[in-house]
Amino acid sequence: MTIIHPLDNFIYELFPIIEKNEESLKKAITDFYTMGNIKPSITFHSTYIKISIDTKRIQVEATKFQKLTSLCESSQFEDAKILAQHLIDLNPNISEYHRILGQIYSELGNQEEAINSLIYALRWNPKNEWALLMMGNIFAKFRDDIETAMKYYDQVLIIKPNDCITLNNVGANLMQLGKKKEALKYFNKALKSDHTYPNTYYALALVANKENDYKKAFNYSLKAIEHTHTHTHTHTHTH
Repeated sequence: MTIIHPLDNFIYELFPIIEKNEESLKKAITDFYTMGNIKPSITFHSTYIKISIDTKRIQVEATKFQKLTSLCESSQFEDAKILAQHLIDLNPNISEYHRILGQIYSELGNQEEAINSLIYALRWNPKNEWALLMMGNIFAKFRDDIETAMKYYDQVLIIKPNDCITLNNVGANLMQLGKKKEALKYFNKALKSDHTYPNTYYALALVANKENDYKKAFNYSLKAIEHTHTHTHTHTHTH
């Protein structure tokens, strides 16, 4: 695909930038037309700008990524691992490819390789919230290292302070540490963020059950069941 933009003042209406010069304009155009790892080819001429985009390559990679997602959703993790590694070999700087490979390793029971892959994901994009969340979950669930898990959860909350999944996970880990009062604060924040998130109702039911408040536990359990069918995530974002 080739796009031609006249090189006149109107171009700055389409791509507003503070410094109206060729370098700043080229960066703005590059940022807009970049798809994943595929950047446009931009040529400045005296009266126009020529932008060439490799749409065929974009389509090929999009198809492969869709197949990877499908393999994960159907629990075909060995095949998914091969395809994820192939995509990483093609584009090692795509954080999400490393993130998905990390989840695949975790599903296959190899938490060490999962951590390695997630570290790569975060090196390429330190704000990859799903990679941060998975790291927290792995350290909490498989390493029994709540302190390290909280470091990763805290990073997600910096990016998305109202993320119900992270708030719920932090609450669950505080419960493991015996800090019920603090945990309840996070569970209540999670419900405030998303009152349909079933895991938080389930967690509150467990807390009520431990306190021998069976009526409250029963009511929370009903809420969890009620919202289970209305609050779903794709497998590649399930932790």
